[in-house]
Amino acid sequence: MLERLDEVEQLAEVQGGYEASDPSYALADKIAEEVENLNPHEGAPAGQIDVETVLAQFRQGVGRTVSIEDCDTHYDLGIAYKEMVLLDDAIAEFKIATMNPARQCIGETMIGLCYMEKGDVASALEHFKQGLQGPQRSEREELGLYFEMGNAYESVGDLSEALYFFQKVDKRDPSFRNVRQRVVRLQGAMHGVPEGARGPRREELDRSFDEYLKE
Repeated sequence: MLERLDEVEQLAEVQGGYEASDPSYALADKIAEEVENLNPHEGAPAGQIDVETVLAQFRQGVGRTVSIEDCDTHYDLGIAYKEMVLLDDAIAEFKIATMNPARQCIGETMIGLCYMEKGDVASALEHFKQGLQGPQRSEREELGLYFEMGNAYESVGDLSEALYFFQKVDKRDPSFRNVRQRVVRLQGAMHGVPEGARGPRREELDRSFDEYLKE
């Protein structure tokens, strides 16, 4: 088991490519494989102690082999932890990744998505908003944040706010994900709500986020 764990640690050590998907998902698969192959200790609930042990050893290995300055590797580790629904571990890794200005926007987005999985929409929105202040955010990352904010507001039944953010995405790129369908669906759901009742709030939000983009 420890020999296979060393292989996982080596994978962690060589992470750092800017394309997060392939290496980080491979890392998640490798850790998951280690967990699945473990046999429970005698008298222990099936798999419980061994799973906790291998993850603890893996975290220790990461601490030994990955420096705090290696933000790209910490980002990839965050993706790996998130894939295994180890959300607190993922959040901790993404927070380190945001120390790199180039990773700040996407890192805050991923932290927000972790909080969404935890059911903490307020914290998710807080981090999505922080992501909009990332100094090196790309237009695609910005659109992704608006889209996720729309999802967050819709998840708590605030259809007006959700529609506002989906429309921001739709205005700039109607082909982004399924945003046009989301806009049409929400407009249908809100049919009959007076436009004037929503207008002032949307104007306020527009001014607020325009200020974010200028900073």
